[in-house]
This record gives sequence, structure tokens and C-alpha cells, in this order.
Amino acid sequence: MHLYRLGVALVIFAALALTILIPHDQRRLHMPEPWSYALAAQNFAQGKWTLSNDEIAAARTEVRLQGSRLTQYVEIEPDRWAFRQSPGHPLQMAPFTAIGWPRLANVTLAVLVALVLYPVLAAWRDERLAFLGVTLLLWTPISLLALHYTNMDTFGGGIWPLIAGALLLGYERLDREVVIRHPLSVFRQRLAKQESANGLRNSVYSGLPVSLPILFLAGFAAGWSVVVRITSLPLFGVLVGYGLFLIWAKQPQPRSRRRQRRNKERRPFRLDRTGWWHLAAFGLGLLVSLGILAAYNYLTFGSILDNGYLYPSPYEEHNLWSDNPLTEVPGGVSTWLAGGTFWDIIVTLFDHVRLWLRPATSAWPLWPLAFFGLIQLLRQRKVERSTWFILLWLLAAYVPYAGVVFFGVTRALAVPYDQGWGYFVPTRYLYTFMLPFVWTLTYLLSRWRSRWAYGLVGLYVAGSAWLFLATLQH
Repeated sequence: MHLYRLGVALVIFAALALTILIPHDQRRLHMPEPWSYALAAQNFAQGKWTLSNDEIAAARTEVRLQGSRLTQYVEIEPDRWAFRQSPGHPLQMAPFTAIGWPRLANVTLAVLVALVLYPVLAAWRDERLAFLGVTLLLWTPISLLALHYTNMDTFGGGIWPLIAGALLLGYERLDREVVIRHPLSVFRQRLAKQESANGLRNSVYSGLPVSLPILFLAGFAAGWSVVVRITSLPLFGVLVGYGLFLIWAKQPQPRSRRRQRRNKERRPFRLDRTGWWHLAAFGLGLLVSLGILAAYNYLTFGSILDNGYLYPSPYEEHNLWSDNPLTEVPGGVSTWLAGGTFWDIIVTLFDHVRLWLRPATSAWPLWPLAFFGLIQLLRQRKVERSTWFILLWLLAAYVPYAGVVFFGVTRALAVPYDQGWGYFVPTRYLYTFMLPFVWTLTYLLSRWRSRWAYGLVGLYVAGSAWLFLATLQH
């Protein structure tokens, strides 16, 4: 077991060494967004939420001299400019920017996600598959690129919902009132049996309940995923719904006096005291993260419900609610507005899937195996609720980028370069797919012989490293 944990440490170190030690040149992306994120992080580190006309002019000149342009700042009132994008990524970069090490933001997240994902996969599968799962997460080409491009919100935007989802899956494996006695076995059901065998009481009074910090952190991570990327709102709804369902589903089953009536009794729609504690912990985590967003909005825009997306920007035509939304993107691909019928929407959905295939295969070379693993999970005689959670996750993560209400992804997919070496540009939108990718692949690998699983993952690591380096060269 210790060998697998050592292996995870080496996997993390190698991934960080490969992606962080290579000089960071954000001009490779041919995108203006990284300069805006970097500027926002610098200002947030100084406690400056808005810029004056003179400050924004100086920033634009500096960025222009570096070979790009500043696009993600909007004028919210005369002589006041604010960051347009979701503030989560610059906020989490700010403390590291203040000490001169902004790249530590992604390093910290990479270590954190491994610490969360490993015990959860160990509980659902085993430690061998947990090691393989963490390796697949960090050594997928899109992950390596997301780690490398520090001034983009891609890594944080995908990892925070992954952390929330993994913690909720871990909570599902817990006995409700298990207490912390053995941190490395935190998600193990056998912990409850060990406590009982030792004559200890498994209750909220016999120690710090594991469920409370897990639910608090899950709530915080779910809320923070929206603070990092507002387009994660549909996925946020799935995470919150799953968390609330688990809290209710873990209520004690009512005991029937007659055995023949046992299957007819329904679980009452109410919570006991432990359930209320769990709900409070989950809700508090949500409140803390969303409270930070509300405070930022109030300090920046003067209202907790205001944000940068409500102000005019050069990208307004990419949205369906624009006065003049795009009917055709520069690459020559038409949006469904060109026809305007329900059938055109259906055609767009299939057309987008076709356009995704090539860049998605570069970003996730093993996605066909992951898809096959999902099919196998859905073919089980009794489909587990965790599988339904993963399926809903995929749908919710894809909805904002299906080309129906937002045409920026359509524009990215229509660029020939983005269909090749520029695959990071469109596929970064789908980085939230990482939990389903790892979850279904580890399930599939659990049915393989160990040597075949290790061989596949080993080749995958080597191929991903080569593809990452080749991408940076192009």
C-alpha cells in the first residue's frame, strides 16, 4: 500500500516538474485572456478591485508591447474599469502573486486534488486503481497544458468541481457517524467495524465526525467552482442536488414491525439531528465560497448580484442574448440562428459533436475507452447512483458549450489550427469532464489484468508527455 502512495507522490512531482519548470510563454496560446488574468491577480494582490482610465491605458500599453491586447476589462462607470471574467482564478492566484510565485496556485491545486481523489478511488476501487486514477488525471495532455498555462482558469475551473464531486462520492461510501481515527482510512467502511469492535461509540459525540469536514469542503469546492467559472452553474446544480440527496438518503431506514411490510415502507422526507448537522456543514461550505463572490461583487460593482458579464464587451455577439448574435462564425460554420428553427438546433448539436472529435482526441486520447467504461457501468443489472451522478455530470458540463446559447466555442472549433495543434483552445471548455474520464476509466481498468492496466497507463504517460512538449513547440 505504501508503494502506491509513494508512486502517487512521484507522479505528482514528475507532472509538476515537466509543466512548471518549462519557461512559461503565454504568447504560444495566441489568446488575449492570460494577460487579463495576470493583471487582475496583480491588482487583487494589492487590494485593488477596479482601475482608473490612466491605469487601464498604462496596462494596455504594457500588454501591447508584450505582443498581445487587453480584452477582459470593461468600463463599469466613468473612470472605473473592472475585470470582466469570474474572479475566482485571480483571487486564488493573488496570494502567490504577492510573493512572486503565481505558478504555485496550480501546484497547490494539483497536490490538493491528488490528496482528495486518491482516498476516494481507494475506497470505491482499491489503492492500485487509485494510483492509476491520479496518474490519468495529471498526465492527460489537457491536464499538462492546463497546469502549464498558469494565467488561464482552465485547471482551477476543472479541478474545483472535481474535488467537490470526489468528496461527495467519498461521503457516499461513509457510515454517517464514523469519526476520525485513522486518516489514511478515512473513507473505509471497515473503520466503523473497527470502532465497534474496540467498544467505541460511532456517533457525533465520540470524536470529530468525518462527514462534517468532508461535506463542508465539498460545499465550498462546489461553490468555488462557480466563482472560478460562472458557466459551471449547471454542474453546480448537479453537485448541490447530489449532496442534498445523499444527506437525505443516509437517514436511518424505518424498521417495520412486520417483515412482509418492510419493502413497502418509504423513507420519511425529514432529517434527524445528524442529518441536520450534515446539511448545515454542506450549506456552510456553499455559503463561505459564494459569500466571497458576493463580497467581491459588492466591492467592485456595488451590488452582490452584479458582475462583469452584464457590461458591454467585444465578445457580446457570441451570446444568444446579444442584440446581434452571430449567425456565422469567422471559420465559416453557421450557428443555428442562420435557420432559426428547432431542427437547426438539432443539427447544431450533432455538428458540434463532429467538430469536437479531433481536438478532444488530442486532449483525452483515451476518451473512447472512458466512454466504453461508462457504457459498462450503465449496463449493470442495478445501476449505482454514483453512475447516474456521473452521467448527469457529463450532461451538465456540456450544456453551456453545445453551441445553442454560446457561440464562442463554435468559433474556436471552426478555426483549422484549433482542430490540430491548437486543440487546447476549444477543449479547455470541457476540462470539467476530468472526473467522469477518470471515474469510468478506473472502473474499466479494474476489470483488466494488472500488467495490462500498468502497460496502458505507462504508454499513456509517455505519449502524453511527448504530445505536451510537441504542442508547446507548435
